[in-house]
Amino acid sequence: GLEEIAAAYKDVIQKARNNRLAPGEMGCGSITISNLGMYDVEQFIAIDNPPESCILAVGSIKVKPEWDGEKFVPANMMTVTGSFDHRIIDGAYGAQFLQELKTLMEAPALMLFCARSRICSDRSRMESLTPYIWPGCREYRREPGGRILPH
Repeated sequence: GLEEIAAAYKDVIQKARNNRLAPGEMGCGSITISNLGMYDVEQFIAIDNPPESCILAVGSIKVKPEWDGEKFVPANMMTVTGSFDHRIIDGAYGAQFLQELKTLMEAPALMLFCARSRICSDRSRMESLTPYIWPGCREYRREPGGRILPH
């Protein structure tokens, strides 16, 4: 889960912050995140860096109207575009990955809950999107209106 990833990379993160990260400690990634949101870029397309399987282009957060079923309410919106190496990942799996990422971005507590859950930690109960992309927690479901509820 998220806590295990943070613990595993604590030393690497500290080295990176102190400009002491060796080139050998930077390689072997599977996904790159390119963020131009801080430059007020709403949307862009990034080009994948082989041998990685995906690059995510993250745009700025804007307040936009969203229909809640009764009225429009202000909502923070952000565009994330995924570019996938189709030699490694089928486009349908890429779409499933983006759908899972959207769910987790809209309800980040799910990342922590799923990491601690006996059900989610049992790999037989998790649906893997591909060997190259993380498995998703299936204890929650999205209603047609967008709300996330327990299964």
